Amino acid sequence: MVTQCNKRRNGETWVLQERAIYQSYNVVSDFSCRVRPLSITYIDSESERW
Repeated sequence: MVTQCNKRRNGETWVLQERAIYQSYNVVSDFSCRVRPLSITYIDSESERW
């Protein structure tokens, strides 16, 4: 599982680019990770902030 490191838009862009690289590698290799998108919402358990 890979998650973005920051809340800025470019953090999500990096995750999407990494996914595209894995998918490209799947085409040329049988020894590659099969990736799927995953949406995660983090909640601070002490302050219940999103």
